[in-house]
Amino acid sequence: METSVNENKQAAIAEYLAGRIENHGIKHQRDFNLCAHSFKVQIPNNSLLLKISDEFIDDHQIHDLLKQLNKWDIPALLVQDSDRIVVVGNDGVQFLARG
Repeated sequence: METSVNENKQAAIAEYLAGRIENHGIKHQRDFNLCAHSFKVQIPNNSLLLKISDEFIDDHQIHDLLKQLNKWDIPALLVQDSDRIVVVGNDGVQFLARG
């Protein structure tokens, strides 16, 4: 069975995060309310939450997607404050409170 382009991008994002944040696993799921992909990074005694818009994922090749995440230093933004959600889209990075 052939893997979809989006599945390859999701795997690349999870691998990128795993290589930059010490973790106990990364869970991916769709957030249909925000039209985004959600990546929950399990860290000791907590978790970090990254959401990447469908549009951002669709508009970028894997290399460019990872390059942009690196440019914005997404792993550092996640680790800085586990009480917020880091949201990535074509307009840049935004933050939401975790509820």
